[in-house]
Amino acid sequence: MVRSALCSFILVITFLSNNLAQNNTIGLVDANENMAGGYTLFAPNSSKTTYLIDECGNLVNAWLSERPPGLSAYLLPNGNLLRTRKESNNTFFAGGVGGAIEIFDWEGNLVWEFVLADEQNILHHDIAPMDNGNILAIAYDFITQEEAIANGRLLELTSESGFWVDKIFEIKPLPNNNFEIVWEWSSFDHIVQDVNNNGANFGIVSEAPGKFDINYTLSINTSSVSQSDWLHSNAIDYNEELDQIILNARNYSEFYIIDHSTTTEEAKGSTGGKYGKGGDLLYRWGNPAAYDSGGVEDQKLFNQHDAHWIDKGLEDEGKVFVFNNGVNRPGGTISTVDIIDTPVRADGSYQVIANQAFGPAEAAWSYGNNANDVNITSSRISGVTQLENGSIFVCVGGLGRFLELDENLDIAWDYISPLAGDEALTQGDDPTFNTVFRAYRYPLDYPAFSLNEVRIGSPIELNAKNEFCNLLPTEVVIMNENPLKVINTLATNQLLVRAKKNMDIAIVDVMGRTHIVYNLIEGDQSIELSTLSAGSYNIYSLNNRNTIFEPLRFVKID
Repeated sequence: MVRSALCSFILVITFLSNNLAQNNTIGLVDANENMAGGYTLFAPNSSKTTYLIDECGNLVNAWLSERPPGLSAYLLPNGNLLRTRKESNNTFFAGGVGGAIEIFDWEGNLVWEFVLADEQNILHHDIAPMDNGNILAIAYDFITQEEAIANGRLLELTSESGFWVDKIFEIKPLPNNNFEIVWEWSSFDHIVQDVNNNGANFGIVSEAPGKFDINYTLSINTSSVSQSDWLHSNAIDYNEELDQIILNARNYSEFYIIDHSTTTEEAKGSTGGKYGKGGDLLYRWGNPAAYDSGGVEDQKLFNQHDAHWIDKGLEDEGKVFVFNNGVNRPGGTISTVDIIDTPVRADGSYQVIANQAFGPAEAAWSYGNNANDVNITSSRISGVTQLENGSIFVCVGGLGRFLELDENLDIAWDYISPLAGDEALTQGDDPTFNTVFRAYRYPLDYPAFSLNEVRIGSPIELNAKNEFCNLLPTEVVIMNENPLKVINTLATNQLLVRAKKNMDIAIVDVMGRTHIVYNLIEGDQSIELSTLSAGSYNIYSLNNRNTIFEPLRFVKID
C-alpha cells in the first residue's frame, strides 16, 4: 500500500481467522483487536538491515548499513534512523561491542556518522537521543592492569588484557560528519576500595554508596573477558526534566542514576552540579551487596537490561522499567519485567542513609514469574516498554520474539523475527540466529509517519501466511480495481503481466530497495527477472503516487 504524506489516515485492523497463525513459526504469530496501533522497529543482531514493520508484519521501511548493529537503534521524530554500528577492533572483545553511530534519512541515505573504535575507547551496546539533538553514548575506556591495581583493584581480579571501565560521552552532531564532545563522565573517577588502607581510593564501602566498589564481583569466572569487562553497562537513558542519566550495569546487577547538570570537570569529582554530588551516583538499585548494604537475599536484579524511565503521559510515567533477565535468580533463570518506583524527591534528589540500601525494598510491579504469565525468559539482551494504550511491549531478545501484552496481560500481538543474519527465512522454518537486542513500537501519530511517505510492502519472510490480519485504510480513496494483473505470481525468469493502460512500475524488494523500473504498455507483456535473486517482491505504480491501492506481489523462484 502506498500512503502519501499529504493524506491523513486511520488504520482499522480486521482479523479473519487465527487458524493460519497457529502454524506460523516466524513472522506474525498472533494478533487481535486489543493491540496498540503502530509500527515496530528492530535491528537483528546479525543483520546489516534495520526493519520497520506494521501490525500485520508487513514491511514499512528498511535501512541497509555496511555492518550489523552494535547494538541499539531508534527512529527519530523526523523519520531519521539513529543506529549503532559494529566496528572491528583488536582490543575489546566483549559482547555488545559497537564502535560507530550512524544516522540515515527516511529514504536510506547515510547523512552522518561518528566512529570511536581504537585501542583506547570503543562505543558499546546503547545510545540515547536527547531533545537537543545530541546523543549520549556508552564507551569502554582501556585502563592498564598496572593502573587498575594502583587504584585498588585486586591483582587476582585483573587480567593482562586490561581493565575496561565505562564512560559516557555526549556527542553533538555537526554537518559534514563533524562532531563535538560537549560532556563526558567516567565510572573510574568514582571508585572505592576497602582492601588496602594505604592504597588509593581507600574507604568504607557502605559509607560511600555514590561510588563503585572496584573489587565487587558477582562472577566466579576467571576468563580474560570476565576480568576485563568491569561493569558491562548495556543501557543508557536520559530524563530531560530531571537532567539525569540512567546507566544500567549487568555485571553488578544494578542500575545507576547520575547528574547530567555538571560540567565535565565537575563530573570527575564529588561536588558540583544541581545536586552537589558531582559525578557520584545519585541513586542505585538492584543489588545492595554491591555497596555492602545488603546480602544475597536482598538482590532484586539479575543481569538485567534496558533500565529506563517510563515516558511522560504514560500510566507509570517517571518510574523505571527494566527487563530483569533472571540469571542466577534463586529458583532458576526466570526473566521478569519490573517497574521500580524510585523514591525521587520533588527537587530530583534521592534519600541516602549510610549503611542502608536504597529503597524501595521491592519492585512496584513485576510480570513473568507468576503461574499464568507468558514465559518471557531470555538470559541475555531483551527490553520492555509501556505503550500509550496501557499495553506492555516486550522484546524477548534471545528468541527474537516481540510480544504486546494488553491491559489484562493477555497476548495482543506476537511476532518472531524471520531473519537469520541477512537471510529471510521461509514460513515454517524454525527461527535460528534471529536474536534482537531490543525492539520499539511507535504509534501511528508519531511525527515521523506524517513527515514522510509511508509505503506498506509484504512480510519479510518468504511464503508468508498473515492473511488472518488485514489493515484497511480509511479516510483515503481505494482504487476499485488495480490497473495491473500479475499472471504468474510464482515466476522464474519471466514475469507475465496484463496492463489496462500505459504505466510506469517499480519492482521493490522487502527491504524497500528498487531493483527494476519498467514502462508498461496496455496489454499482455513479460518482464525480465533474471537479475533478481529469489525472494518476495512488490510492484508499485510510479504514476499517481498519491493514490492508495493494494500492492501487487510475486515470488521469484530459482
